[in-house]
Amino acid sequence: MKPFRLQSVLDYRQRLEDEAQNALTLCREEQRKLIARRDGEQADVNRLVLECKAAKANQVQLQEIMLYEECLLLKKKQIHIFEQKILEQEKILKQKQEALTKAMQEKRVLEILKEKRAAAEKERLEQQEKKFLDELGGLSFGGRYDRSL
Repeated sequence: MKPFRLQSVLDYRQRLEDEAQNALTLCREEQRKLIARRDGEQADVNRLVLECKAAKANQVQLQEIMLYEECLLLKKKQIHIFEQKILEQEKILKQKQEALTKAMQEKRVLEILKEKRAAAEKERLEQQEKKFLDELGGLSFGGRYDRSL
């Protein structure tokens, strides 16, 4: 059977698909890290709120309560920054998914072409074999026929 002429292109498309898959995986991992960091900051905020309430209940000095409130404000700003980064990462993730889909489609087109060419080549070989067997049968039959005359 003839080798597929576009095999190098198919291999290239496979590499593009693999690279797109790796980029998507890295992007998802980055998003998970950002979410984990945001969740950690949120846990810190929750802890600080409880500590601040306890400090107010214990009638701690005003300066200490102000420190808690400043710390809470900074943590909330950090959470907001992480949420913005997560949104940006989601946009990038969507782009990576679209790139992967496109790479998979382009590779699939070549795979279909390869399958069709393989089927056509198989059909051609079967036709050649059938023709050869028909000729061989005709010669054998023709040879017997001539002898009997």
